[in-house]
Amino acid sequence: MNLQTTTKNISEYFAVCSKLKLDKEKYFGFYQDIKNNIEMLYPTPDSLAHFESLLVKYEPKGNQVFDMEMVSVMLANNIMGIATINKKDFEHISEIRLFDF
Repeated sequence: MNLQTTTKNISEYFAVCSKLKLDKEKYFGFYQDIKNNIEMLYPTPDSLAHFESLLVKYEPKGNQVFDMEMVSVMLANNIMGIATINKKDFEHISEIRLFDF
């Protein structure tokens, strides 16, 4: 199985690492590992159309909007499943399925 992530996941990664005041050298090193081993997915005009549709359908509030952005990029890339420890953030989205760790 190939692993993919979105640029939104990366920005969240950096936000959390900096908020927790983790060692910058370590989290930048791990980021390099991510870049070298995981396919990066980017927003596109198709993902924007999915995003708009998801916003109308689910009416997300606050940080839920960011989850919809991630799902929109997934859908634009024909990725229908997500592995996450935050299952509650995604379990109501019928367009995708959740994988167990």
